Amino acid sequence: MTDFKKKGWKVYFATDDGSGGKCGQTTNLFSEVIEGPKIEKPVVFTCGPTPMMRSIIKISAQNGIHGYM
Repeated sequence: MTDFKKKGWKVYFATDDGSGGKCGQTTNLFSEVIEGPKIEKPVVFTCGPTPMMRSIIKISAQNGIHGYM
């Protein structure tokens, strides 16, 4: 994450228990972020359980956002 921040990229993350980042599901955070102020050239990097990654990919595709898992 530090490498991304060094590049000046905004980094968002979520944990189920709130121990790091936003408390709650990653898909909810992702939806909040893309509904907020427009981000120039957004890119998504995701890891985690396959069902969650499928949801992130679906939301990304619907919004024309490139991503990596």
